Amino acid sequence: MIITENTVWRANRTITLDSDVQISHGAKLTIEEGVIVNGGSILVAGEFDVKGTKADRVSFDLAEMPQYLA
Repeated sequence: MIITENTVWRANRTITLDSDVQISHGAKLTIEEGVIVNGGSILVAGEFDVKGTKADRVSFDLAEMPQYLA
């Protein structure tokens, strides 16, 4: 999956990735509090904003943690 425009994964949902996610230059992926992300990996060329809190965390169970590309 390639994210080419600003995208929000809404609070308290589970996102299951069947493939890797790439955030393109000029795009932003925002992950709201309480989201669980399973599978795949996240490649970041744009912006990546995680909104978890101590009380309502974002959880990642990824094949690879987010990687930032130049």
